[in-house]
Amino acid sequence: MEPVRCPSCAQEIGMNRKCRTCLETLVDRGVEDMTPERFREVQEATRTWLESETPGIPSLLQQRVPFFLEILDAGTGGEAADVSMDARRAVAYALYYVVSPLDKAPDHVPDLGFTDDAVVLDIVVQRFRRELEAFCGRRGRDPASGGL
Repeated sequence: MEPVRCPSCAQEIGMNRKCRTCLETLVDRGVEDMTPERFREVQEATRTWLESETPGIPSLLQQRVPFFLEILDAGTGGEAADVSMDARRAVAYALYYVVSPLDKAPDHVPDLGFTDDAVVLDIVVQRFRRELEAFCGRRGRDPASGGL
């Protein structure tokens, strides 16, 4: 079977980590596979990643990753029931992508390693900004503290 090609860059979907269309398609596919049962796995992997003290993590990731984890934590406790399942699945996939060791652009690569991670998080923020901001509002949190 011929691989699916990106209409923007003509590479196989997900292979060009600098192409936003590739990453958007990758997010769409990843969200389909992200079930509530996998949330706990993602939560634990994210906590481990945050505790690893990886050098060079951009400040935006330092804000968004804990914020996204907070959304998942609240959802599993029933406190984020008004955050749609689509938004929670996208948040879970974005975290999975960031903490995954299978990243095509390894985090230790200077100037590139965290770029694709930041774009994936940004795609989720753009798609679900209203819900994420409303979540902040209900918790008395400034949206900027979550990187919104």
